[in-house]
This record gives sequence, C-alpha cells and structure tokens, in this order.
Amino acid sequence: MFADPITFTINSVAKALARVLIDGSKAVYKNADETFTATISHQRSGNRTRSMVRLDQRKAATDLVAEPSGYVTLSTYLVIDRPDSVTNGYSMTEVEQLVAGFLAYNTTSVVDKLYGREI
Repeated sequence: MFADPITFTINSVAKALARVLIDGSKAVYKNADETFTATISHQRSGNRTRSMVRLDQRKAATDLVAEPSGYVTLSTYLVIDRPDSVTNGYSMTEVEQLVAGFLAYNTTSVVDKLYGREI
C-alpha cells in the first residue's frame, strides 16, 4: 500500500495528500483544500492489468460563463499496461527501465510542445 499521506512537489512546494477513499483496487488522495487530487488504480481486462497514477489540480475559473461550475481542472497521469503473465510478460526491471526512459523524455520542452499541440 502507498504511504498516507502521499506528497507531490509542485513549483517547489510540497503538497501532502491524505487518503480519503479506498474502493477495491482504487485509492483517492486529496489535500486539505481539495485543490489537488491523486488517484491510484489497477484494472484487469482479460490477461492484462492497467495501473495508473493520476494527479488533478483544481482552481477557480476566471470565466464563469464558460465554466458555470466555477472551477477548471488540469490532469496528468501515467499508465502502465502490461500482461499479467510473468513467464510471457516483462520483469519489474524492464518495467522500471521503460518508465524511467519515458519520464526522462518528458522534459519541460516536450510539455511545451504538447501544450502547443505539436506532433
């Protein structure tokens, strides 16, 4: 089980998120003012498992006509989709190496290009 609370550092500021829900293979964490929510989940489908860590940020909307709820959200997440079989699957080391390579690629320059809708 993950720690409680879990901490994300955003713009050099640590955000501690306490666990607020456990539902089967899903846990949800929030900070005190609910501006940050993290979701950790695992879903099985056939002979595969999808594991996800998702971080959502919520802030007040500046245009209440466009956003009548009064809030806008921003989300980012990492999904690992893998076969369940150990003999026909990937080792933990191989998963770690693939994730490390993926995270290293996603620099601020790549994020800027994604935000700019480049392909």
